[in-house]
Amino acid sequence: MAASLELLQPALYLVVLLVIAFILSVNLLGSKNVKYPPVIKGWIPWLGCAIDFGKAPLNFIKEARERHGVIFTFYAAGQRMTFLTDVSDFHVFFNSPQADFQRAVEEAVKNTAGINKVDFFANHRKIHDLVKGRLSSSNLHKLTPKVARQLEDYIRHANITNNEIDLMGVVRDVVFTAVVPVLFGDGILPQTQQDIKHFQNQFVQFDSSFEHGSKLPEFLLKDWAKSKHFLLNRFYEVLQKKSHTNVEEDTLFQAMVCSLEGDCAPNYATLLLWASLANAVPITFWTLALY
Repeated sequence: MAASLELLQPALYLVVLLVIAFILSVNLLGSKNVKYPPVIKGWIPWLGCAIDFGKAPLNFIKEARERHGVIFTFYAAGQRMTFLTDVSDFHVFFNSPQADFQRAVEEAVKNTAGINKVDFFANHRKIHDLVKGRLSSSNLHKLTPKVARQLEDYIRHANITNNEIDLMGVVRDVVFTAVVPVLFGDGILPQTQQDIKHFQNQFVQFDSSFEHGSKLPEFLLKDWAKSKHFLLNRFYEVLQKKSHTNVEEDTLFQAMVCSLEGDCAPNYATLLLWASLANAVPITFWTLALY
């Protein structure tokens, strides 16, 4: 019996090799007419282009577009990253029936806010619906008086005496001091102006490299990682303080915390802060600049 198995062993190996060769040939024949975008592999195994990309991401993308065209792929930290840089191609991607955006953002959510797979799929859809409903156009009128009072208070205490001002700085100040308390309630922002400015700077750092942080490991983006953990720790401390009080505020933040399953409130709070401010600041800036 043993002798028979030994005789059959080479034949079994040959069958396995033939099966593998057949599968590879089918894949190659099936994809020979597919035109894939050019690939930039880099010169370091596994890391690929991660170091060059991490140093100056926007310059890297600009140079890659000039050299390889509007669609290109590069390897970075064991991942393939494909860029579509022509806006006319976006609709093809976003309208594709193969696009699953919930699964597409799962890895990015884990990397940027530390939300694991279980907590993500348990909470993502209902938090999405909650935020979308609370901030819909039919509900914004409930927030307008609160934002107006915060804005009036900011203008009353603002110390703007120069003929020339830093418009982006003013917009950030307005959005942070007028919008954040309305969405998150009292106690989120620090008490002193110096600490508020530090909070803003940490958020700006987090926002500026958010896309890169969603793909690359933290050791390649040390400043961004520090900002990320600063925000996570800030929300953890705030939630700890709120847990010892009996006061419940009617805010989007409080509604979200009450809806969450699992121990991930600081993580989702960090994402909510980013989602509420990342586009609001530049939109407000350009609206005022071009008015």
